[in-house]
Amino acid sequence: MTFLIFVAGVLFSVLLGWIGGNEKEDDEEKISRLPLGATVEYFQQTLESDATINRAVGKGWRELLWMHEQYAVEAIANRDGTVEGYSVTTHSHEFRPRIPPGNEYRLGSSTFAEVWPKGPEVVNAFTQAGPDYRYSEASPGSAPGHNVTYIITDSLAGRGRDGETHALELANVFNGIGSRLSLRPYCANDTDSDWRLYEATNSPEIARLRRKAIVTTFTILGPRLELCDLPRGFSIGPTFDDENATTR
Repeated sequence: MTFLIFVAGVLFSVLLGWIGGNEKEDDEEKISRLPLGATVEYFQQTLESDATINRAVGKGWRELLWMHEQYAVEAIANRDGTVEGYSVTTHSHEFRPRIPPGNEYRLGSSTFAEVWPKGPEVVNAFTQAGPDYRYSEASPGSAPGHNVTYIITDSLAGRGRDGETHALELANVFNGIGSRLSLRPYCANDTDSDWRLYEATNSPEIARLRRKAIVTTFTILGPRLELCDLPRGFSIGPTFDDENATTR
């Protein structure tokens, strides 16, 4: 099963490297070679550097971030150094790789409504307005997808400085309607953390939000890392402080 997930990760990640031009081909080709089930060393070799940030998150997990000028890569590794989940965040209008598993949507330009027209399959996740505002939607793993979970995120950090105003506008929209929505926690052990998971809602307000929200981070989790396993305070993609770390 691990081998199958590794192969599936390669196939999905290759799609991420399909591009319409050659301006940033080298960076996008590197990203396209990042599969689930690879080792941290493989990520280091592919991205040609050690992680900019390496920290413990939760019990037995490590988060590694490669902060580059055009993009950021986040890896979630187990005790054995195997990457069980990873994300790619755009930092630039010039870095617009295609989003798997389709090949018609682009990171940093496609909206949530375009990528998932019918809305998230199971959950919504969000945090409050502020520098680390982010709105995420997840499609938990299933057997047909080899138990791979996909997450799309719009964050102020991912949009960059020229996107701060628009991202905060989206945060205010969600916070304005959040108190009027009955959102049921998705995880049985849910706590008051920065990473809150909720069952999806068909609210018209959320539908309007989804038409404006841009996918700035795309995340894939393998079968050994489920949504509810993400530790308290975990951030999908880099935080605003992480974005201010040295880039390459």
